[in-house]
Amino acid sequence: MYVEGGLSAITDALYVSADHLSKNGERFEGYKPALIVITDGGEENSYYRMERVLLLLGEKIRVYAVGFPQALERQGLKVQERAKNYLIKLVEQSHGRAYFPETSSEVKSVANRMLSDIRSN
Repeated sequence: MYVEGGLSAITDALYVSADHLSKNGERFEGYKPALIVITDGGEENSYYRMERVLLLLGEKIRVYAVGFPQALERQGLKVQERAKNYLIKLVEQSHGRAYFPETSSEVKSVANRMLSDIRSN
């Protein structure tokens, strides 16, 4: 696994993933599908708009985000705050949850909480 620099079309990735899940929903009978996004939250250059993704997600697909906006430190506090707000809006609208671990030791705890939440819903 590696980090690839450049523009992140997070909204496009979510749209394509949600579209796939919604078209194959019968395979998830009895379960509420969830998308897990691990990102810095720096959304740029997406073709699709957030409103369209939220419509597609609807009440059917939850989004869980593990955000690392601190990775955008060189771009300034405003960019970091915008990235965090983007992820918060996304998960709130989809009835998921956002996690923002600040240390590597928090990542395992976040993963366990996220899995527990997904299993209980």
